[in-house]
Amino acid sequence: TQFGGLNITANLGATFQTILNGIEPTDKRNWDMPYIFSNGYSNTLYLGTDKIYKGEIINPPLNVVWEPLSEDLTKFQAGDNPQFHNITSISESSINRSLLYVGTSDGNVVRSVDTGNRWENITGDLPDHYITSIQASPSLQLQDYVYVSHSGYRENKPLSHIHRSKDRGNTWESIASNLPEIAINDVYILDNNLDSVLFVATDGGVYASLNQGILWKRLGANMPVIPVMDLEYNANENKLIAGTFGRSLMTFELDSLGVSGDFSTGPPSSPPPVKEYVNINPSPATNFINVKFSNLDQDREIEIAIVSANGQLIDKRAGHFGRIVKEEFDISRLPQGVYFVAVKMRHQTYSSRFVKISQ
Repeated sequence: TQFGGLNITANLGATFQTILNGIEPTDKRNWDMPYIFSNGYSNTLYLGTDKIYKGEIINPPLNVVWEPLSEDLTKFQAGDNPQFHNITSISESSINRSLLYVGTSDGNVVRSVDTGNRWENITGDLPDHYITSIQASPSLQLQDYVYVSHSGYRENKPLSHIHRSKDRGNTWESIASNLPEIAINDVYILDNNLDSVLFVATDGGVYASLNQGILWKRLGANMPVIPVMDLEYNANENKLIAGTFGRSLMTFELDSLGVSGDFSTGPPSSPPPVKEYVNINPSPATNFINVKFSNLDQDREIEIAIVSANGQLIDKRAGHFGRIVKEEFDISRLPQGVYFVAVKMRHQTYSSRFVKISQ
């Protein structure tokens, strides 16, 4: 229940009992205090207030024994409003159960590589915003990958923030690409696809990427533009489950995307191929870029767009072109950073990225 209430039942809900013995009552707790079951041990839980606790279920008598694994992991200082400093997300790597990640409401990301004995701040240059979700990669080959999403509403910055690290949080890169400028509330990585298939729950529905976050598309045509707070996966039916704010649960069949989290055929040896028909030269670039690609349908209009890493449209051209399209774009006034060129043709969008540097 809200602000950290936690109860357990052993008789199908006839009676419940509180299982917070050992949790400091003065700890700062989020409205949705996070707790998770360990991936490998069904009787082990992790819980976050302003610090991390590890719990073991014992039965009989039915109870949970909690022990603190950390001190306060937030940015709280004397005189601060305590309601703005608490843990919002916990993730345990399903590949390496000694590896734990924690996100806080005041923008901290911390890591433990030894099951909580020691903690290290890995926030780096991430945005100083409320952390909504942190997820370790489920892929054996990518076990050092981790993803974190933010909401900037508290600072009146409604941007889409999702970052990926390939080295356990030592360095971060944005994969927001063309996502709309609204809060991201949850991240789900579809297993058995080497992190190629990603989903995010936003305040405007669910978005999917089939190419490691290079490009995102809104999922489904009949979901209202409503906040989605949680994503889960039904492996038996290959469906994504979205917990919405106000429209209950909604599901989407992933067969329509040609993807699955099923391990029956074994994991792939490499990520699914990314459709990169767009050639950009030079990259890195200072003043101009040349965009070249093959026109797949000369009878239809093509749209070419330059998009910033946070999804802002920079430049756009549309028209009918020949078999080989060659277009030059002036990027001299753009600030340094990563940008994308997206080409829409035949109801498909193809993209590639380039880097702008100063002279």
